[in-house]
Amino acid sequence: MTDPNPTPEPVPAAKTRKHNLINQKQQQSVALAEQVSTAAAKDEYASTLETGHEIAPDFTAQLAADCVTARGGLGQIVEHAVAKRVATGGKKGTKKTLKRVIRGIQVAAKQKYAGSQPAILKDYYVGEKIDANEDTLTQVGTAILDKISPPADSAKAVKGTAPAADVLPGVTAGKIAGLSGALDAYTAAWSAQASAQSDKSKGHIAVAALVNSIDNRRRIVQFAVDGEWPFDDVANAPIRREFGIPANRPFIATVKNVQTPAVAPVTPPAAVKRKVVKATKVTKAVAKVKKAGKARKPAKKRKK
Repeated sequence: MTDPNPTPEPVPAAKTRKHNLINQKQQQSVALAEQVSTAAAKDEYASTLETGHEIAPDFTAQLAADCVTARGGLGQIVEHAVAKRVATGGKKGTKKTLKRVIRGIQVAAKQKYAGSQPAILKDYYVGEKIDANEDTLTQVGTAILDKISPPADSAKAVKGTAPAADVLPGVTAGKIAGLSGALDAYTAAWSAQASAQSDKSKGHIAVAALVNSIDNRRRIVQFAVDGEWPFDDVANAPIRREFGIPANRPFIATVKNVQTPAVAPVTPPAAVKRKVVKATKVTKAVAKVKKAGKARKPAKKRKK
C-alpha cells in the first residue's frame, strides 16, 4: 500500500561559485612571458634574435621588468580584495549597531508622542524602512541626531533662533554620544569599503592593460623563434619548448576579441526567397484569370 503522505525528496543545495581573487588567465600569461623573456636573454639566443629578427636585449629586458610589475599588480589586487572584504564585514557590524541605537531613540519618541502628538513621530522615521540603502540610513541617523542634539551655530545662538533639543525620556547625553559615534563608525566603514572597491577596480584595469601589452610583445619573440628554429627540424624541439611554442607544428598565436566584420550580402537569401514566392503567386493568379476569360469567350464561327 502506497503512503498517502510520501516524504518529499530533499532539494539539493544550490552550488555556489567561488571566485578567485586573481585572474588565472592573467597569471598564466605573465608566467609564460617570464619563461620567454628568460630564454631570450640567454647568450645562445640573444645574439641571433637581435641580428636576425631585430629583437634587442633592451626589448627583452623591458618585457621581463613589466612581468615583475604585473606580478606586483596582481598582488595588490589581492590586497584590495581582502581590504574590501574586511571593510564589508566592518560595515555590516556598524550598520547593525547604528540601527539598534536608532530604534532605541525611536522607542523613546513613541513613549513621548504616540498618545499626544503622533505626527511628530515622522521626524523620527517611526514605521519607515530606515535601511533601504547606505544613504537612507546615514540621512535618518543624522536627522535624528540633529533633532535631539542640534549642531552648534554661534550666529543662530546669538540671534536666539537656534532650534532647541528635543528631550526624550531616557535619552541621556551618553545615548546621544552613542548615536553620534555609531553614525561616524558606519560612515567611516562605508567609505572604507567604497575606497577598497575603487582601488580593486582600478587595479584590475591597470593590470589588464599591462598583461595585454606583455602578451603582444611575448608573441613577437615567439614568432621570431618560430621562424629561426622551424618545427620541421627535430633538433629545434628543445629550443621551441623553451620559448613556449609547439615543438612539432607552427606557432599560431590566439588573439581574443579581434573580429573581422563579415560583409553582408547585397540581397539577403530570405528576401530573395520571398520575392520568388511572391512572383510565383502573381504569375499563377494571372494565368488563372486568363484561363477563365478564355472559357467565357464564345467560340468564333467558321466561315463556310
